[in-house]
Amino acid sequence: MAMEIFPAPEGGAASPDYAVFVNGEPVFVYPTAIAAIATWAFDSAETGAVTVEIRPRSPYEIGAGELPTVRPLSRNIVAEAFGETVRIVLAVPQNLAVEFAGLPPLYLFASLPDRERPNPADPTVHFFAAGKVHDAGDFLHLSDGQSVYIEGGAVLRNTGIRAANSTNVSVRGQGIMDASALPYHTKRLLVFENCDHVHVENIVSVGSPTWNVVFGACRNVEVENVRLLTWQVTGDGIDIVGSENVRVSDCFIRTNDDCVAVKSVNYVEGERAQTAATAGIVDWRGDVRNVVVERCVLHNDRAGNVLEIGYETQCDTIENIVFLDCDVIAAHGYGGVFTIHNGDRATIRNVLYESIRVEHYFDLLVDIRVLHSRYSRDEKRGRIENIRFHDISCVANGYNAPSVIGGFDEESPVENISFENFRVGETVVRNASDLHLFTGAVRNISLGIKEATPLPANRTDETFHQKG
Repeated sequence: MAMEIFPAPEGGAASPDYAVFVNGEPVFVYPTAIAAIATWAFDSAETGAVTVEIRPRSPYEIGAGELPTVRPLSRNIVAEAFGETVRIVLAVPQNLAVEFAGLPPLYLFASLPDRERPNPADPTVHFFAAGKVHDAGDFLHLSDGQSVYIEGGAVLRNTGIRAANSTNVSVRGQGIMDASALPYHTKRLLVFENCDHVHVENIVSVGSPTWNVVFGACRNVEVENVRLLTWQVTGDGIDIVGSENVRVSDCFIRTNDDCVAVKSVNYVEGERAQTAATAGIVDWRGDVRNVVVERCVLHNDRAGNVLEIGYETQCDTIENIVFLDCDVIAAHGYGGVFTIHNGDRATIRNVLYESIRVEHYFDLLVDIRVLHSRYSRDEKRGRIENIRFHDISCVANGYNAPSVIGGFDEESPVENISFENFRVGETVVRNASDLHLFTGAVRNISLGIKEATPLPANRTDETFHQKG
């Protein structure tokens, strides 16, 4: 199966904005409130590079200087015009945003073919076949060894997925979960609570009415090539809450709140079964450690932050957190790109940001604070220590966007922060003015050092769970 074009879901209306063809074959374009999505699969080892042709709706005219922008820019993919058609070439499967002036963006989500599809008759699998729109009720509940599989070309509509106290559970497939018809804040879409060995892979999720993919008090989690598109405030992408040994890789996340959030929290107000995996009050207050977020494409709209730790930090320790080789294609709101908000008692330590490219931001670039916020529950304030930025490249910002690093007081400081080869435009940051940086209750900030003593954030920790 060198290339797979997924069937259109029965009765599904295609996007009015785009027609898409891959190697001459038409690809169904799924419409959403804020973007159009084209998904397919190919193996470049067998097909070689593929040619994608995009025809914007008439009467769009493609002229000189009107070619779309293809993001992330680091992929160096250039669109060409051929009459009313735009053509791009993909050497390998990947997730891209194609931006035409005056039209919603087109997201191209190309994956490897799935060569490990389960048997639809397997009683441990909730299988949703291609070419159909499925309604499985309010929730699917997974117990030990069970999975959900959504074939490419299938749509699972308005159904949440829950697993509690379960081992070896998964949600896979190249189909779409669409919750956009649900009222705001109705339910989180995927929640795994106190689970061990969780795998979420390849799915496309659109329109979650609040937090999208949640791991509460889980261990040994793998999230691979998941594509998330949400537009509600509180529509977080991936929330890693009181969990250990979590790897998030090769995902595309566009949200109207935090793209990725690391936290620890107890909802004493009593959110119940519709939002948690089990009946009762949500309690995900465990320590967080050994988290890796790598090779992801991130877009944040008006609310929230891009790479967030906090605000809720109701635990003793959050440590060994790595953000690696990611592209931030937009931060349109009033939050920040690199953010740590320690609102409770935790010690947050050993955090590494490495090889990250930032194409756009409006407001805060770096925002690291110990604070008492409206989300705080603990009386005691915590601390933040050993934070390293290495090989960061940010577009120059024309809005005098500041950065902030501040402890709560001398007993709850921020300390040991290093910026190594941190670039804003053509400037390597060497002083606070280069970063428009404001500080308070901070100890030991190093700026502009290319080779500093490595801090102990360790992305190859031997205790980290490896799939298989």
